[in-house]
Amino acid sequence: MDQLRIELRFEGPFTNTPTAQCHMLYPPAPAFFGYPCPYADCDGHFDLGEAVKAAVADGSKASAGMLECRGSRARDHAWKQPCLLQLIYEITATCHEKT
Repeated sequence: MDQLRIELRFEGPFTNTPTAQCHMLYPPAPAFFGYPCPYADCDGHFDLGEAVKAAVADGSKASAGMLECRGSRARDHAWKQPCLLQLIYEITATCHEKT
């Protein structure tokens, strides 16, 4: 594999939705596929490990889907409430054929 591109978009029930992110990984970069929820007051995270495995193993070298944050947020100084932020991801693995 020559390059791994991970695109993250966020959707949620609140008006202050985090901005999109794009991560590019190249060999021999260390690879971590766990991303914390972008809300500073949330204790959740997203694990894209299985999605990356699917993209690398798949003949199309791509994987896409949606995950929902299972973390909790403290809003308005109240007790913790479910985050419910949705992560829409697209993962593309690029491999150049050796001749």
